Amino acid sequence: MITMKAKTTLFLGTLGFALLTANAGAQSAVSTESTGDKKHVAMDMAASVDGIEVKITTLVVYPDGTEPDNVRGGIQARSKFFRRTTEVRGTTPDVVCYGYDLGVEPLPDPDHPRFRVTFQPISDDKWQRTEKSNGCTTVASLPGLPAPQTVAKEDIITLEILSNPQTGAKIIDRIEVRPAK
Repeated sequence: MITMKAKTTLFLGTLGFALLTANAGAQSAVSTESTGDKKHVAMDMAASVDGIEVKITTLVVYPDGTEPDNVRGGIQARSKFFRRTTEVRGTTPDVVCYGYDLGVEPLPDPDHPRFRVTFQPISDDKWQRTEKSNGCTTVASLPGLPAPQTVAKEDIITLEILSNPQTGAKIIDRIEVRPAK
């Protein structure tokens, strides 16, 4: 497992969770699990393009056990890269939308599939205009994204996206890259 931490800390009220896929071809599922007084909600999303599949499991951690209702996310597959976007509605009228692009390039070794993975901020003005027209008050590409890396199909990249140090609530993306089936 490879662990990375984005340098994003936002004060979010009660974090919640709902499903919104941004790509018609994406597969998704939602599950909830409780451990003690913490609640973990996971949204699985997968998309594939050009023989590459990216699965992102977004974990939303609620230290107070509250039921989720207001984090939405999606993944869009494009040629050799995937766009990950999330919308977070807090207890205020503010709606924070963030995202990043994930570039994936297969490396030439058919016996042991490996991939070169790069993280890029979204610098697309059209994306920002679209998100603002959809009701986002803050549109941000994630800062402090990890450096490029090479991963095998069994590796999981763990990226802490957002956290609230006052409540302990977190949003974490777990990213898996593999050959498409």
